[in-house]
Amino acid sequence: RVVSLVANPGSKPKPLKAGDEGVVMGPGNEEHPITADFDHTSFIFQTKHLCTPADWSAKVASMRPFSIGDRVVSLVAKLCWPKPLKVGDEGVVRGPGSEKKPMTVDVGHTSGNLQPTQLCSLTDTHRPWFLGSVPDSHYREALEVVDRYDGWNATGIASDRLNSAILQKGWKDGMRAKMYNAASELTRKADGGRPVVAIVIAGGPACDWERWHLSNPKDLPSTCDYNSETEQHIRSTFPALRLKVCTNPRDMKSFLERGLPLDECQ
Repeated sequence: RVVSLVANPGSKPKPLKAGDEGVVMGPGNEEHPITADFDHTSFIFQTKHLCTPADWSAKVASMRPFSIGDRVVSLVAKLCWPKPLKVGDEGVVRGPGSEKKPMTVDVGHTSGNLQPTQLCSLTDTHRPWFLGSVPDSHYREALEVVDRYDGWNATGIASDRLNSAILQKGWKDGMRAKMYNAASELTRKADGGRPVVAIVIAGGPACDWERWHLSNPKDLPSTCDYNSETEQHIRSTFPALRLKVCTNPRDMKSFLERGLPLDECQ
């Protein structure tokens, strides 16, 4: 009997998980020399991807303080991986790795082995974020979420003093300044490497203009004009910026409680 040290989430009829127990059935091929059966599904393995049940506990202990399934953040860059790993990339612990790098981590676009000291838990990192746009009807409730979850507010409403008394050339100048300042300051606090999330709550035409400034440049036909008017796209200056579009403050709160997952961002 053997234990798999690797996962195969796409296997059928059910995914293979690290820690699953199987039975060696015979030789595999030159590259993967062992065939093992896991609950009536056969896989071929390299010997380094299997261990005995007696060795499994020691493999799991070498991963501490992490466990399989933990969401983690890389503290290192690895240019030698199949696709480069960057500092700040998020991933999931899939199982034990090698002797010197005892954890296998999947970050979506690539995977590889790391030491526990090269990772931190996603819950140990405070991801910088700010509210970049909200309709007037959701403004007060959205600010309560900002305050509760330690965010930064870059929004306002027509009746506030900035928009009604201080700005002389219209609300857009004020919003450009607030969005740019929020992105700039939070990027600085994140040391320029960790992603910064801008959250917007969908609304009317004004919200659409604000969301355009925070959208991925790759998704826009132009970053120099909006509806035929000249604009300097704010996000183009901040490559670490990500955008999350929410429908209401409750949706925003749910996103924050899930740890601001980047795979939900644009």
